[in-house]
Amino acid sequence: MGIGIGTGLFLSPNNSAIMGAGPKNQLGIVSGLMAISRTLGQTAGVSIIGTLWAVRIHTVLGNRDLRDVTKAPLSIQIQGLQFIFIVVSDDFGWALYIHLWISIGEESVKNQYITLFCTLIGYSTQIM
Repeated sequence: MGIGIGTGLFLSPNNSAIMGAGPKNQLGIVSGLMAISRTLGQTAGVSIIGTLWAVRIHTVLGNRDLRDVTKAPLSIQIQGLQFIFIVVSDDFGWALYIHLWISIGEESVKNQYITLFCTLIGYSTQIM
């Protein structure tokens, strides 16, 4: 439910900003490019996350000959899922850090976000 709410809060203003930045006579092209980029991101994201999950399971199992990772013990599949959450949260942290580094000019606000970022990264590396 949280992901749905977050997506809803993000997508509407983001799409509005993108459409508002495009020329009026090319809104169809802008809309099509948004749809293509969204679909490409979803497709690539699922593929990359699925691959990382399978590689993590094979690594934990010691690269035994297991052709179907869904047949791995549940505890190892959960470890793979936890690893994916760590990777995604770290990627989100880096993206947030880069965004704030570029866009925020006020030093005190920047320092607050850098502290938040370091806390997130520190937490995720402690889990591993």
